[in-house]
Amino acid sequence: METAAAMPTLARPEHLTRAANRCRKSIRPQAPVDLDFKMDESSIPEGFLRADIETRGKRHLIFATEEQLTLLSKAKRWYVDGTFKLCRPPFTQLFTINAFVRQDDYAQQVPLLFVVMSRKRKQDYEKVLKKDCYLLLSRIRIDQRVGYEVIESRLMADEEWGEYEEKDWVEEVGEKKMAAVLILQVEQRVKKKNLLSIANYRLAERGKKLIQSATTVYNRARPRNKRSLQAKRHCGKGLFCWKKPPKGEENTNENTHYQRAHVKNIKRRFWGARNSSARKFCFMRSTDDKAYLRPGTSEGFDKARNLRILTLSDHTKARKLPKYDWPEKMVYVTPGSHRVFTKSSVMNETEEKLITEDDRHYVFVRPKAIVGSSGTVWASETVRLRHEDPSAFEVDEPTPGSPQYSLGFRKCCARLHDDLFLYYDMTESDDLDKLSGETESNCKFFTYEKERAEHLKLRIDNLLQFCEDTEMSEHNRALFASQIIPVTKRILDAIDDLFKEEVDSMEKDARKDRILRVTSSCKHGLEVLGDLCLPPVKPRWADLTDAGPGVGVSNYEVRFRDAELARVHNSDYRVRCHRSRGDSGQGEAERTNSAISDALVDGATLEWEKYRRFEDLSEEEIKQLSLQSYEEYEKKRMEKNAWYVCSQVAERIDDAPVLKDYIKSKVSESPDELFFFNSVYLDNYRGASERNKEQAPGAAYFRKIESFMEDHYIRGELFMEFCRDACKESREESSNLCSWCSNNRWVGPETERIPQPVPDSNNPGHFMDIYQTESTGRTPDDYLPRKCIKDLYEEHSDSIRNDQDTMKSFCSKYNVEEKHVIAYVNHLKDIEIRKDIRTRAAQERRRQEAERTYKDFQWDNLIEGGKVQKLRVRELDLYLNKHGLTTVGRKLDKVKAIRCHYYRQNKETVITEELSSDEDDVEFEDEESESGEAESDDDYVFVDLDEQPEIGTSSTIQFVSDEQIFTVVVQGP
Repeated sequence: METAAAMPTLARPEHLTRAANRCRKSIRPQAPVDLDFKMDESSIPEGFLRADIETRGKRHLIFATEEQLTLLSKAKRWYVDGTFKLCRPPFTQLFTINAFVRQDDYAQQVPLLFVVMSRKRKQDYEKVLKKDCYLLLSRIRIDQRVGYEVIESRLMADEEWGEYEEKDWVEEVGEKKMAAVLILQVEQRVKKKNLLSIANYRLAERGKKLIQSATTVYNRARPRNKRSLQAKRHCGKGLFCWKKPPKGEENTNENTHYQRAHVKNIKRRFWGARNSSARKFCFMRSTDDKAYLRPGTSEGFDKARNLRILTLSDHTKARKLPKYDWPEKMVYVTPGSHRVFTKSSVMNETEEKLITEDDRHYVFVRPKAIVGSSGTVWASETVRLRHEDPSAFEVDEPTPGSPQYSLGFRKCCARLHDDLFLYYDMTESDDLDKLSGETESNCKFFTYEKERAEHLKLRIDNLLQFCEDTEMSEHNRALFASQIIPVTKRILDAIDDLFKEEVDSMEKDARKDRILRVTSSCKHGLEVLGDLCLPPVKPRWADLTDAGPGVGVSNYEVRFRDAELARVHNSDYRVRCHRSRGDSGQGEAERTNSAISDALVDGATLEWEKYRRFEDLSEEEIKQLSLQSYEEYEKKRMEKNAWYVCSQVAERIDDAPVLKDYIKSKVSESPDELFFFNSVYLDNYRGASERNKEQAPGAAYFRKIESFMEDHYIRGELFMEFCRDACKESREESSNLCSWCSNNRWVGPETERIPQPVPDSNNPGHFMDIYQTESTGRTPDDYLPRKCIKDLYEEHSDSIRNDQDTMKSFCSKYNVEEKHVIAYVNHLKDIEIRKDIRTRAAQERRRQEAERTYKDFQWDNLIEGGKVQKLRVRELDLYLNKHGLTTVGRKLDKVKAIRCHYYRQNKETVITEELSSDEDDVEFEDEESESGEAESDDDYVFVDLDEQPEIGTSSTIQFVSDEQIFTVVVQGP
């Protein structure tokens, strides 16, 4: 039998598949090699891409059609599956969610949602599933979201809703059914817009016309008569409970419009049409911290932005806020918002409009009692953001011919660069010259240097661990291993040499050489990173904030950290501008804070006591606790609870919607892990007198930064501004640049300071255009209304309120309303009155103190109570003169002299009391000697007071320390 041969002209199926794939490859987008790629949505069916999620440096893509999501929302069970062979790097698996789809008697399990994942850890799955639930939020069936049969019965009863009688409704539903079905079966807050989905779901099932407005559903759910039986059976104004916070009212003052004009000038200079070529070098951010949350109370959990908060009608099951607040300060939480945005210029018929383009929202959740909201914390969070999201901080258009690096590689290099630069910049020869050959405990300067090295070691260890978990291309991974790893090893070896035991016994120069070895290793690392030609940080920087203590320019720590950031990031220009008092609601970060409230407020508070007292201790351990150990245990327990609360708050607000983006929430680092770690040393330097500042550890570095600030910064009441090469203007030798400007030239195009607003005399009530405003030859705040009102008040006192001509002329010149001028003049007058009252009170107090004599003091109580050192020098002299002692010397010497004289005069009384006590114990000692020989090694012997030197009237006195007055000598082991 003959078999038909295959046709020689017909291609094999696998060959056809390869040919088709080759043809399609030319029209497909290029496959990504790392996670730092932009999605080409033109190659994806419309609506198929549902989410692009980032979590800890990883990226996950969610795909599903509208029909698939609808089917998934109706499924009672989900089945998940992971396929790993279909994905190529940088992605690792195709994660699918399946469900059974039934038609007649036939059911088949089909994939309904696809997730392309780049990592398969617990936090990744949690993030993906959380996003999936959010996508299905508006599609969940009514019985899964809300047991709202009352609205359903009303829809089914009458199509028009208007003819349905309340009495019939109550009779149909019944009292028992009302209590059973009016329960919102949800774990999060329900808003008014959710009612639209509830009503439209049942209308769609019945084939009725859908409702377009959520307000329609809300209004139709309200009872017609508030006194009816139906209305009395429900809380609130409808078939549900709702809460609405009061709206904040505008509170303008004398500086409001001026500061708004200043912010507008900054935005136009950064994003205006005339600056289009330099936009890529500009970075703008708005920061603000939300009023702190008090877990366990209603503070921070009872207000949302103009939204009705639905809760349960059943009082026994409703989510409730506590009736009484018992706050625990250790668990207070402060979310800090960072909103990074860019704008584009759009011209209309009359003026230029700036439209927000890229918009990113970050929130750091901090335990207020542990981390706080200081300038150091805000600056450290800024550096952390730069490390975790380099694309928002780096110039996004690299120069032609520069190498391209993956996102993970840039993250690692950014962290290493900033850590090495900070250590290298903080090393000053004047600080090292203060080292001595003493042990670490006796040499505070060597302790400071070791703390710097320990911090650098901790940062590098964390970096190496981070790099192991970060995705990179094979080329970048090999480059990191060949270039970066040797640098880190060299630095860590140098630090290990610094911590060897023999260093404590080394001489000053040997210690200095060990520290300089670490410094030279850091310099070598910076040179290696410089040779890689990594993208620079955007050199033009603007921070828009309120004038709070942690971000205000009046705070020394804020100014100091900003100068450090200018050096670390090699900035060309930096400006920090504040909104006026009462106008902080105009800040861009307020929208982020509002979204935080929307995500947090759900009708109940957040319980904080995750770790309860003594639950981790046995009964035996509890009995052995001393008071000191108990206090330490309690402090650690409360710290654990505080960090737990922060993680809960961060989880709640992570991925919360805000405008067209989503919040990226992070828990703050502990104080030891912050980038700027030397806040304690900075406070000590700041608080020391001018004479003692040189003896503070790190004084040379702090003085260098202060000099840098004086040369490059100008500061007003509500702004400060940095500009490269400004040292030529501030120094006497205008032709010479400082060493920093000489070694670090412009990253972007050269620029100048942004002019402060100037009122437009030709257009009253407005300010001049920024490009027509003079920027040279001006002083800070030359047109700031508040400063000018102060100058006017000093000239005319409060008579300005009655001088209408002067008042009108001032208001016209500075674009300020008369009521605001009068209000601030009254404020200045109140300050002057209170100052006079305090001055008179101080004068009266000093007069009374001058009239006091020796007999007016109870010297025995003051000396024995340890309060004598609080007296003034003149008051101490009363005692010294009374007893014929010298009044020459410092206050501390006089205090010691008084204490020595007092106890010497009273020594007979002391000895008499000791002898009396000995007589009482004689009988006991005799009985003890009869039973056995007493051990004299356990006796306590006081120093003979007669051996102390007599204090005469000579001006040369040798004082002894307080501890030597009653020295206890223990004889025996």
